[in-house]
Amino acid sequence: MIEESPIQNPGAADWRYGYGEFDKAVSALKHLETLPHFTGEAWQGGDAWPDKKLGWLQLTAGGGHAGNDLQHAVVRRWISPVAGSVSIEGTIRHEHSQGHGIRAYLHSNRHGLLGQWVLHNREAEAAVESVAVQPGDTIDFVVSIHESLNSNDFLWAPLIRMTGPDAMRDANGYAREWNAKRDFSGPPSPREAPLTPWEQFAQALLLSNEFLFVD
Repeated sequence: MIEESPIQNPGAADWRYGYGEFDKAVSALKHLETLPHFTGEAWQGGDAWPDKKLGWLQLTAGGGHAGNDLQHAVVRRWISPVAGSVSIEGTIRHEHSQGHGIRAYLHSNRHGLLGQWVLHNREAEAAVESVAVQPGDTIDFVVSIHESLNSNDFLWAPLIRMTGPDAMRDANGYAREWNAKRDFSGPPSPREAPLTPWEQFAQALLLSNEFLFVD
């Protein structure tokens, strides 16, 4: 059962956390499945980690762990709520000499592959100066094992920011941005249903003087 947690800021609603297979032949994600369990600090397969079914798949605020094979790459997806241009920043780090490292892909559903890296005990800048987006467009940050399941955890917390003269800005002039680490969140809590007229009437009675001051 998925645990619920409130969205901490509006940007949290624009991220999804899942897994799938990245098809190198067509440079695209074959599918995206949602990671089913949120621990309060990580999205993963279940209470235990590794999970009996989904193995080592995990996403955290700062990074995560690739799945057990190439069919189970971990995916942090951003869904654009805006029209315009955005830049992408972020350092991908693999910090182990053991194993064979990770594969990382940066992919746009509109523009295709924006970058790819094989990292073994090193880091790379995953940066795009400007990419056009429309509402509903997706940008995927994908990480899989490279050649083996061995020390495949990584750090990657991308930053997406609106660019150009039409960028949405706050009162201080800062462009709207989405920070994967800051925005990281579990599933939103369901909105409370509005009170019915009778419930509103009962609430009003309970707040009246006759109920507040009982002899």
